[in-house]
Amino acid sequence: MWTITLPLRVLVSKKKFFTINLNPYRNAHHFTLDKAKKEFFSIVKNRVKHIPPQQIVRIDYVLFPRTKQECDVSNVCSIQDKFFSDTLVECGIIPDDNYNFLPKVTYSFGEIDKHNPRVEATITPITENQEMQITTKSTTVVTLDDTDLDKALRAYLVAEKVMDSAQAAEASVELTKGGAIVRFDSETASEPQEAPKKAQEPQKRLEPAEAMTALLKKEEKTEEASPEPEKKEETPAPASPGKSLFAGLKRPQN
Repeated sequence: MWTITLPLRVLVSKKKFFTINLNPYRNAHHFTLDKAKKEFFSIVKNRVKHIPPQQIVRIDYVLFPRTKQECDVSNVCSIQDKFFSDTLVECGIIPDDNYNFLPKVTYSFGEIDKHNPRVEATITPITENQEMQITTKSTTVVTLDDTDLDKALRAYLVAEKVMDSAQAAEASVELTKGGAIVRFDSETASEPQEAPKKAQEPQKRLEPAEAMTALLKKEEKTEEASPEPEKKEETPAPASPGKSLFAGLKRPQN
């Protein structure tokens, strides 16, 4: 990745500058445009000579204007892109500036910089279907392309319990030089499993005296907790007939 500083205007005569913007571009004479393009090339070619030839790249443009006057970012960056991409082709850095070799271009606003107004162009190489070779101890060479690496990464995420198989299948995987970026919807993540219950701690062995004391306390708590039985009203038993004082005596015989 390389970042190149581009001028906002170039000198087309001794006292006249051409502002690299869509409005002057569409109204200028073709001689002026040709002069502006050549001047731009002479300035920028020395800034890109260290970049090796690339096959496919993307370019991100960031505008840093001089004043706070509102401007259309695309008006500036679109002409910057026209001049800069032609310069890359003329310098042999990319074969052409069509979508086969330059499939992505972005424009954005940076900040106001009155001391150093400019446009910064960042060139990022794009590798499509990059293959990886793995050499084992038996000198067997296994070639893996991006599809194989994608499958291997998803299988790894499932094996390490980072996500389940359904989430791994729906995740967005972006392979980069520095590693891989995996994105997935956290709302679909499976609910955490319930933590296992703690094993029951072994009961403490009590001495006989301690065991008796604990038993008595347990019985007292049980008695306090149990309700007292309802008392039934006692019905008085019927009075038995009284016995005669002479019941056991025999009558004398005369």
